[in-house]
Amino acid sequence: MQKKKKILLVITKSNWGGAQRYVYDLAVNIPKRHLAIEVALGGRGLLAKKLEAKGIKVHYLTALERDVSPTQECRLLYQLIKLFRAERPDLIHLNSSKAGFTGAVIGRLCGVKKIIFTAHGWAFNENRPLFQRLILRLLHWLTVMLSTKTVTVSDATAGDMAWMPWTRKRLIVIKNGLRPGKFRERREARTTLASLHPLLREKLEAERGAFLVGTLAELHVNKGLESGIRGFKEFLDKHHKNYCAYLILGEGEERKPLESLIAEEKLESKVFLLGFVENAPELLKAFDVFLLPSRTEAFPYSLLEAGAAGLPTVGSDVGGIPEIISDMESGILVRRGRSADFGRALSFLSANRQARTNFGENLKAKVARDFNLSASVADTAALYNSLLNFVS
Repeated sequence: MQKKKKILLVITKSNWGGAQRYVYDLAVNIPKRHLAIEVALGGRGLLAKKLEAKGIKVHYLTALERDVSPTQECRLLYQLIKLFRAERPDLIHLNSSKAGFTGAVIGRLCGVKKIIFTAHGWAFNENRPLFQRLILRLLHWLTVMLSTKTVTVSDATAGDMAWMPWTRKRLIVIKNGLRPGKFRERREARTTLASLHPLLREKLEAERGAFLVGTLAELHVNKGLESGIRGFKEFLDKHHKNYCAYLILGEGEERKPLESLIAEEKLESKVFLLGFVENAPELLKAFDVFLLPSRTEAFPYSLLEAGAAGLPTVGSDVGGIPEIISDMESGILVRRGRSADFGRALSFLSANRQARTNFGENLKAKVARDFNLSASVADTAALYNSLLNFVS
């Protein structure tokens, strides 16, 4: 029997975000007949626990953290060299910026013949000083050049790199896919969300017909949540009917600034940061509208999940979001950072039940048709096999 080829997936953090979900989906679903899948990561978060529960071998790299320091970088170099030499993978598949660049350099030095990097977005698209963005663009370009192939999860992500020298033929687009999930019914989902905050429970018990806007996102500056909150405030200023609330499910470094904004706008009884909620997508039917006001985005799983739940959506016109939402057909696209426009979009949807129904049904059909997990996994497995055929 032919020996299995070893694939080593590498990712920086082990929390549960879009890149981590991507790694989990591949590790669990890639056919194992000819391939052995292992994962190397930093931390012992939810991704690590989920992988271990599925019997996937996990390598823990204590130096693989987001924060950069000379000591940590030296430790990471040593740990990656030790790992690659010990495990001798036939192919390494790198995810996230730090794991990508460092892993590609060390992989080449250790003689790994095939390297894939998946770009879940480019750090040079973030709101940073110009000199930082130029340095990041150079580092991303070097990562692409050091990799055999770079997977981008949207056409927009590919376009951001394709104009750079010698990159076009190294890029391949494989969009994220979603396995059909189970959603709790509206009443049960609302009851579960209400239990997460006493004031929210009080409000929802008093007004059964409450209009709820929801977001599933890490509390990170890239998610543009301050624009969403200000847009919701604009909506409230013109809405005088039933109780309305904006519920944000997720945790992250922007919690304190967002809490300050909520207090400043006197929205403590209207906007709720409910923290990380495991299996949060199951609760999507609690919402009347899904809002994703991102500043930058590659191809968000949360938007696919909202579509699978049949929710009308409002999203920024950035990155891969317009590849999911067709404006005024399966949702509403808004220029990023335009709080007033987010407010107007919410006002339109709150006043037009038929538009909400139509947008939700159209997006649900599009997600089911175009963004299937099986197709995404099959395309990635085909890429693995095509590259490994050339390994001696």
